[in-house]
Formats: sequence, structure tokens, C-alpha cells
Amino acid sequence: MIELNLLPNSKKVKYNNMYTEEIRTKKVADLMSRNIIVGHVTNSFTHTLRIFAEMTFHHLPIVNSKREVIGMVSSNDMLKSLALRLPMLKQSDEETLNMVFDIMELMTPNPQVISSEASISEALSIFSKHHIHALPVIDKNELVGIITSNDVLAALNK
Repeated sequence: MIELNLLPNSKKVKYNNMYTEEIRTKKVADLMSRNIIVGHVTNSFTHTLRIFAEMTFHHLPIVNSKREVIGMVSSNDMLKSLALRLPMLKQSDEETLNMVFDIMELMTPNPQVISSEASISEALSIFSKHHIHALPVIDKNELVGIITSNDVLAALNK
């Protein structure tokens, strides 16, 4: 039995070792999101901000014209960038924001990626080693999905 105590005052969550081992050996393809929205380096800051505001996800793969992943932007990247540069802005209209913020500058270039045939155990290892929460799923150099730490947690909670 694995016992997780996530926050000091949270309830403990217990998982059966057999079930967690079953999840760890599943393929990334079994848990990844397939219907994904992608961004492009030509997207404006406010367009990207709207995507995060309107959707329930927190990670946006940035792709080139061949759907090859060239970066990742998180909602956290956007907030940090905004917080750091807000004092420099005299006005915060859409045009000014788009001139000050560039998606190419905000994204993490050459992000860690994973194959849909990789095991969940491999994904967990990458999450842990690189302190990240989302992996673009690539097959034949093309983006086919995304797997997040939340996808794995949701599978454990079923």
C-alpha cells in the first residue's frame, strides 16, 4: 500500500501497490489527451492568454508548420512573465501587451517529449527528473497528444 500525504492538513490517500504497478506499466497512449489545442510562435500574447482563460488545461505545445513540437508554454509561464513586466507597462491594452510579450520568448524551447508507446513509469520519471507537469506525445516527429501529471493522478483515483 502506498500512502500519500499531499499537504500538511490534507487527508491521506492510500493506493494499492498492485493498482499503482498496473498504472505504471500502461502506455502513455492509454492516458494521454488526443484532442489537443496547439499554439504557434506567431500567436500573440493575448491570443494565448485567451486560450488559457477559456480552456481547462495549463500547458500549450507550440508547433511549427509540420506539427513538430518546438516549445511548450504553460499558464504559469504567462503569469510569471506578466507579473515581471507589468510595472514597465504604462498602459495594458491588448496592442501594448502583444508588443511586449512574444510567445517565442515565453515558451520553453526543445521541451522534453515522450512516445505514445512509452510506459507511464517513463513519463513519471521524466516529470520528476525535469520538474515538469506536461509532456508532448510524439510519434514519427509529429505531435499526437499530451500527457500531464494530472492525467496520471486521475487514473490512480479511478
